[in-house]
Amino acid sequence: MVQNKQPGPSDLFIFNRTGHRLRNRTVLAAMTNKQSHSDGTLSDEEIKWLTRRAKGGFGIITTAAAHVSKDGQGWDGELGLFDDMHIDKLTTLTDSIHTHGSLSFAQLFHGGMRAPQYLTEKTPISASKIPCDES
Repeated sequence: MVQNKQPGPSDLFIFNRTGHRLRNRTVLAAMTNKQSHSDGTLSDEEIKWLTRRAKGGFGIITTAAAHVSKDGQGWDGELGLFDDMHIDKLTTLTDSIHTHGSLSFAQLFHGGMRAPQYLTEKTPISASKIPCDES
Protein backbone atom coordinates (compact mmCIF):
# COMPACT_ATOMS: atom_id res chain seq x y z
CA MET A 1 0.00 0.00 0.00
CA VAL A 2 1.40 3.40 -1.05
CA GLN A 3 0.85 6.32 1.29
CA ASN A 4 0.98 9.94 0.17
CA LYS A 5 3.76 11.73 1.98
CA GLN A 6 2.79 15.11 3.36
CA PRO A 7 5.31 17.85 2.54
CA GLY A 8 7.70 18.74 5.31
CA PRO A 9 9.59 21.95 6.15
CA SER A 10 12.67 20.87 4.21
CA ASP A 11 10.74 20.09 1.00
CA LEU A 12 10.79 22.29 -2.10
CA PHE A 13 7.81 24.63 -2.52
CA ILE A 14 6.62 26.22 -5.77
CA PHE A 15 4.20 29.18 -5.84
CA ASN A 16 1.64 28.16 -8.46
CA ARG A 17 0.76 31.68 -9.63
CA THR A 18 4.29 32.98 -10.07
CA GLY A 19 6.43 29.89 -10.45
CA HIS A 20 8.79 31.12 -7.70
CA ARG A 21 10.60 28.19 -6.16
CA LEU A 22 11.66 27.91 -2.55
CA ARG A 23 14.36 25.48 -1.51
CA ASN A 24 12.29 24.69 1.59
CA ARG A 25 9.16 25.73 3.48
CA THR A 26 10.85 27.45 6.42
CA VAL A 27 9.89 31.08 7.12
CA LEU A 28 11.72 33.58 9.28
CA ALA A 29 8.94 35.23 11.27
CA ALA A 30 8.79 39.02 11.39
CA MET A 31 10.70 40.23 14.44
CA THR A 32 10.98 43.74 15.79
CA ASN A 33 14.71 44.39 15.76
CA LYS A 34 14.65 48.23 15.73
CA GLN A 35 17.68 48.53 13.43
CA SER A 36 16.37 50.93 10.77
CA HIS A 37 17.35 54.59 10.64
CA SER A 38 15.05 57.33 11.97
CA ASP A 39 13.79 58.06 8.41
CA GLY A 40 12.78 54.40 8.00
CA THR A 41 15.66 53.41 5.71
CA LEU A 42 17.30 50.07 6.36
CA SER A 43 20.63 50.12 8.12
CA ASP A 44 23.56 48.06 6.86
CA GLU A 45 23.36 46.09 10.13
CA GLU A 46 19.73 45.14 9.45
CA ILE A 47 20.56 44.08 5.90
CA LYS A 48 23.43 41.93 7.19
CA TRP A 49 21.23 40.40 9.91
CA LEU A 50 18.44 39.43 7.50
CA THR A 51 20.92 38.22 4.88
CA ARG A 52 22.53 35.91 7.46
CA ARG A 53 19.10 34.32 8.02
CA ALA A 54 18.83 33.64 4.26
CA LYS A 55 22.38 32.29 4.16
CA GLY A 56 21.47 30.08 7.12
CA GLY A 57 18.77 28.36 5.09
CA PHE A 58 15.37 30.00 5.56
CA GLY A 59 13.23 29.79 2.40
CA ILE A 60 11.41 33.05 3.17
CA ILE A 61 12.79 36.03 5.06
CA THR A 62 10.11 38.30 6.54
CA THR A 63 11.16 41.82 7.52
CA ALA A 64 10.18 43.41 10.78
CA ALA A 65 6.95 45.43 10.68
CA ALA A 66 7.33 48.20 8.10
CA HIS A 67 5.15 51.29 8.31
CA VAL A 68 3.38 52.16 5.08
CA SER A 69 2.92 55.86 5.84
CA LYS A 70 5.02 58.38 7.76
CA ASP A 71 2.25 58.85 10.33
CA GLY A 72 2.05 55.08 10.93
CA GLN A 73 5.41 54.56 12.65
CA GLY A 74 4.96 52.68 15.90
CA TRP A 75 8.47 52.73 17.45
CA ASP A 76 12.05 53.95 17.05
CA GLY A 77 14.09 52.00 14.51
CA GLU A 78 11.09 50.78 12.50
CA LEU A 79 11.52 50.05 8.79
CA GLY A 80 9.61 52.37 6.45
CA LEU A 81 7.98 51.60 3.09
CA PHE A 82 6.28 54.91 2.40
CA ASP A 83 8.75 56.85 0.25
CA ASP A 84 11.05 56.38 -2.75
CA MET A 85 14.02 57.10 -0.46
CA HIS A 86 13.59 53.53 0.89
CA ILE A 87 13.98 51.82 -2.49
CA ASP A 88 17.78 51.63 -2.73
CA LYS A 89 18.30 49.86 0.60
CA LEU A 90 15.26 47.62 0.05
CA THR A 91 16.69 46.63 -3.33
CA THR A 92 20.04 45.86 -1.71
CA LEU A 93 18.29 43.70 0.89
CA THR A 94 16.18 41.86 -1.69
CA ASP A 95 19.14 41.21 -3.99
CA SER A 96 21.21 39.93 -1.08
CA ILE A 97 18.46 37.59 0.11
CA HIS A 98 17.88 36.30 -3.43
CA THR A 99 21.62 35.59 -3.77
CA HIS A 100 21.21 32.98 -1.05
CA GLY A 101 18.16 31.36 -2.70
CA SER A 102 15.50 32.86 -0.42
CA LEU A 103 12.54 35.15 -1.04
CA SER A 104 11.87 38.32 0.93
CA PHE A 105 8.49 39.38 2.27
CA ALA A 106 7.74 42.68 4.01
CA GLN A 107 5.35 42.79 6.95
CA LEU A 108 3.14 45.82 6.21
CA PHE A 109 2.16 47.85 9.26
CA HIS A 110 0.50 51.02 10.50
CA GLY A 111 0.66 51.93 14.18
CA GLY A 112 -2.83 53.48 14.19
CA MET A 113 -3.75 54.85 17.58
CA ARG A 114 -0.43 53.56 18.91
CA ALA A 115 1.74 55.59 16.52
CA PRO A 116 3.37 57.97 19.01
CA GLN A 117 3.17 61.65 18.21
CA TYR A 118 6.81 62.18 19.25
CA LEU A 119 7.79 60.01 16.23
CA THR A 120 5.18 61.01 13.67
CA GLU A 121 4.60 64.65 14.65
CA LYS A 122 0.89 63.99 14.09
CA THR A 123 -2.05 63.06 16.26
CA PRO A 124 -2.46 59.28 16.08
CA ILE A 125 -5.30 58.14 13.82
CA SER A 126 -7.65 55.25 14.30
CA ALA A 127 -11.10 54.02 13.44
CA SER A 128 -11.65 53.57 17.18
CA LYS A 129 -12.87 56.31 19.53
CA ILE A 130 -11.09 54.60 22.42
CA PRO A 131 -8.32 56.92 23.64
CA CYS A 132 -4.71 55.77 23.75
CA ASP A 133 -2.12 57.20 26.16
CA GLU A 134 0.97 56.14 24.20
CA SER A 135 1.52 59.38 22.27
